[in-house]
Amino acid sequence: MQKTIEYLKERGYQILMNYKKVSKGDKEEFIRKSYFVLSKLSIPEPITHPKPKLIIGKERSGKSFLANNISFGFSKPIILNGKNIAKNDHFMFSAVEDDTDLILIDDVPAKDLMQVAFNCVGNIYIERRGQVGFEMQSPQVIINSIIDEQYIDASIMRRFEVIKTHIEKGEDDTPVFYAKRLVAKK
Repeated sequence: MQKTIEYLKERGYQILMNYKKVSKGDKEEFIRKSYFVLSKLSIPEPITHPKPKLIIGKERSGKSFLANNISFGFSKPIILNGKNIAKNDHFMFSAVEDDTDLILIDDVPAKDLMQVAFNCVGNIYIERRGQVGFEMQSPQVIINSIIDEQYIDASIMRRFEVIKTHIEKGEDDTPVFYAKRLVAKK
């Protein structure tokens, strides 16, 4: 019996043992009564993609420029207009497919940023008209929004990689684009 248990455990099965309490003289012993083979253990896959990215900055500071350039590195990106996403839009991710590897949500209004951002972390719910909705692991997500750095709290900093963009005039009035990764203050 022990060899069988070891064989099943090696192959990822979870074994529950039910014990029966039995007294022998002055001493109590536990004797195995039965075994239950439950099923293979579900070992979660490690998260292989980095944190979602939140690109912030003033108007015309290059947020969409940076996000679009990052999207060229993905094979199947989906670009959503953040201005058209309603807070309780059940069909927000209806364009996302199984092989989508990037969701880019462009120009999310500051008032809707937290709602949209937290809908993209972890699993996302996909519902299409006339079909049953389902959940799937979120692909890489990039969100950009016109919001000042002072409104980004510790909760956002833990869950997102926050990037701040700005453009300055260089020598001979040539615009120079800057992007800086923000780090949580301790």
